[in-house]
Amino acid sequence: MIKVGILDTPVITSKSHGNKVASCIGFEHHDIKIISYKVLDDNDRGRADELIAGIEYCIAQNVDVINISACIRKISYDNLKRLINSCEKARSRGITIIAAANNKGEISYPACFDSVLTVTEKRLLHEGNDKELSLAYDSSMVASKTDEDDKFLTGNSFLCALTTGIFAAFLEAGCFDSKKRKDESFIKLWHDLYDNGLITSSKPSGSVEDYGFIRLTEENLFDSEMISRLKLKNIYSLSDLSKKSFQRGILGNPSYPVDESLKKRLIDKMIDCDMKTAYAVTPVFSVFERYMIKKRYGITVSNVYM
Repeated sequence: MIKVGILDTPVITSKSHGNKVASCIGFEHHDIKIISYKVLDDNDRGRADELIAGIEYCIAQNVDVINISACIRKISYDNLKRLINSCEKARSRGITIIAAANNKGEISYPACFDSVLTVTEKRLLHEGNDKELSLAYDSSMVASKTDEDDKFLTGNSFLCALTTGIFAAFLEAGCFDSKKRKDESFIKLWHDLYDNGLITSSKPSGSVEDYGFIRLTEENLFDSEMISRLKLKNIYSLSDLSKKSFQRGILGNPSYPVDESLKKRLIDKMIDCDMKTAYAVTPVFSVFERYMIKKRYGITVSNVYM
């Protein structure tokens, strides 16, 4: 089991920042052991000394990866040195730190350190940015529901959590190059996933008339909204798919959490109707599951935001 350190608000209530971060990580890989350490107060503000203590605590707990969906913009010289040392110490012991960059594009710590894997939205990148350990997403919107009222989250904090979940899933599956550091191996893997449309947030290409909208549960408000907004005409239930053949599909709202038997039925039906591309308007499969679907069946499933 992968051990994930979360340096944030306490992972306790559904409305806390830390719990939302944990939920985003858990959607991508639920079989993890969370080591939670409080570095932010009730106003989501933190101090450098608490962050340093949290990193040192996670090192002592021998975690595999540390998620820091927080940043510090002002720091004393002494604390800066201590924070750099703690981050370098973690990396030297094989622990990957994944940190969110500032949502305004300002220099922040520890995301700017060379020893830390930085996550940000592309529009916030500085010109000439050549940081080796860095990942940039087209959009900061994350499709990972944390409760019935919160389908999408926005910001580098949640991109960071998404990335940590992906990292944990592929690490446990043994997909990293054993000859490289874990963070370096993951960056190569991430780019492969991104280039193949398994992470990218995008809009369906071509005419909507080419797509079949697939209801995964009984009709709900979210499905009705999507059908109306996209002016979809080809609408099917899962049971209808055995009678149809189309290569492009849009997956409806599966409700949350997603039932594993529903996932299996959906994959079987997509294979039966020779589907090659599917877009999910709310999360159905994790990135690792989409990777395995692509690898085994040649079907590309992407999350799409409309």
